[in-house]
Amino acid sequence: MYTVHKNVQVILALLKAYGVQNIVVSAGTRLIPLVFSAEEDNFFKCYSIVDERSAGFFALGLIERLQKPVAIVCTSGTATCNYVSAVAEAFYQHLPLIVLTSDRNHYYLNQQEDQCVPQKNLYNDIVRKSVDIPIVRDDMDFWYCNRLVNEALLELDHREKGPVHINFQIDDSYPIEKALYKFEVPTLPPVIKIDRIMSTDSNEKWNALANELKGKRVLILWGQHLPLSKNESTVIQTFCEQFGALATSDVIGNLHIKNFARSNWFGMLDNSNFESIMPDVIITMNANRLLNIKGRFKNAPQTLVHWHVSPNGEVSDPLKRQSKIIECTPLYFFKRLMETGIHNNKDYYKEWKDVENATFEEHSLIHHFEYSAVSAIQALISNMQDNALFHISNSNNIRIANNFDIPKTVDIYCNRGTCGIDGSTSSYIAQSYASNVPSYMIVGDLSFFYDMNSIWNRYIGKARIMLINNSCGALFHSAYYDPFKGVRDVDVNVAAAHHATAKGWTESQGFQYLSVRSQTELEQAIKIFTDPNAKTPLFMEVFTDTETDIAQIKELSKCSLKGTLLVKNKIKEVLPSSVVNVLKKLKK
Repeated sequence: MYTVHKNVQVILALLKAYGVQNIVVSAGTRLIPLVFSAEEDNFFKCYSIVDERSAGFFALGLIERLQKPVAIVCTSGTATCNYVSAVAEAFYQHLPLIVLTSDRNHYYLNQQEDQCVPQKNLYNDIVRKSVDIPIVRDDMDFWYCNRLVNEALLELDHREKGPVHINFQIDDSYPIEKALYKFEVPTLPPVIKIDRIMSTDSNEKWNALANELKGKRVLILWGQHLPLSKNESTVIQTFCEQFGALATSDVIGNLHIKNFARSNWFGMLDNSNFESIMPDVIITMNANRLLNIKGRFKNAPQTLVHWHVSPNGEVSDPLKRQSKIIECTPLYFFKRLMETGIHNNKDYYKEWKDVENATFEEHSLIHHFEYSAVSAIQALISNMQDNALFHISNSNNIRIANNFDIPKTVDIYCNRGTCGIDGSTSSYIAQSYASNVPSYMIVGDLSFFYDMNSIWNRYIGKARIMLINNSCGALFHSAYYDPFKGVRDVDVNVAAAHHATAKGWTESQGFQYLSVRSQTELEQAIKIFTDPNAKTPLFMEVFTDTETDIAQIKELSKCSLKGTLLVKNKIKEVLPSSVVNVLKKLKK
């Protein structure tokens, strides 16, 4: 029987998954849940060494002789301090020592409690990774624990070998009274071991990776990226053809290939109907994205796996089901898998295209929207020149723009790394100044007024800035979220309602100022704003109504769905009956 403490269960299960058999144990009580459980499992071999200092060096001797990782475990308090010498030796000898320190619940720290010292950062400068494992009370804690233990064990031999530290909290009274001594669990829980693939790994390992994609629906989630060269786009498209893969990205990904699906279309399919075209393998890469992948795939079957491609090899598990880290650049990943010569007999792109053709239509640019932020952004995109530079500020503006067909020759930028609104205009001014192409920006009122000094410099050039001024942060307005309705002062204190205008400030900085308050004025002003022969920087302030903006944003989110009759006719031609039943429900 195993301990009732789930964090210890996870540690033991992953030690087994990584093949760590030898554990050197020192005396104490806080470690009882782990030690007794390990002693009951024939996989582990435990060595009893009372003195922690001696135990650490005993483990180093085992590592050197066996050429395998070895774990040491001790009770809480000053016992953990006695490991420092051995951990330092392991660090400078590059020996894969696993330091397991049991700890009291952190709320006891510095409260005159017994055997309670700051343990979680004790070896920070002499270990390759240190993690603090919480008490597991729910599924999120379990996933977090699983992820942290993987992160630590992966660093045992990442590029070079060395020690890692896993500090785990034990609460005597949780999950049941006297839990320290309860061993009632017959089996260890299922855990996910994360494997790391390196660019330096053998061809056999890369061939095995490619073989795992055979017969699978492969989805590439391409995150924010700078504009790609023609050669880079060709590499990605060739990979998608060889492996039948589908790629999806937001406008900030600057990805323009054939095997592509617009990310906002994933959001239009109801969760309950998404299962019919669910991928089997999701491969993420690059920076942030607008598509809420956590929400889209949270109810996916457990068979769905997630790989992450990352040059630094760090764990990134937003889907809570990561099984592989591929440590290399995305382009290296695509090229290395193509070199295996392996082809996928499953064409996920074709399957998706059949559903896409039956469900969506490309008419968002000609759809008539009521005068609003949506119609203003639509007007700019419709009149934008090829080969332009386009900076879209974060929040509602980028979400709106993501629904429109921006010319493929346009380079798109957005400060999406942290999803904040500050600094967008400053970044755009630099981009515009450094470019020899028409450059445009859409920015919200809070974002612009927060960054007013962005235009207080000598590098304005031929900037063209469209300010959407709806007198608040619409994303936080009471009309946007039902829970906000009726909450006192929410539009002032949360949405930051105001009556400011940019006219005086922009004119004082040399901009030609255009004011827009109706659709007619918008249509007239947009011609001046996008005139390639304009000699001065242009600033167009579009005044809109918040509630109208919100209503039109909601209309935009569903405007690409085809009519019910058209769906009914098309799905009979291209889809099996199982998918037909799913799509019939889309009209709801």
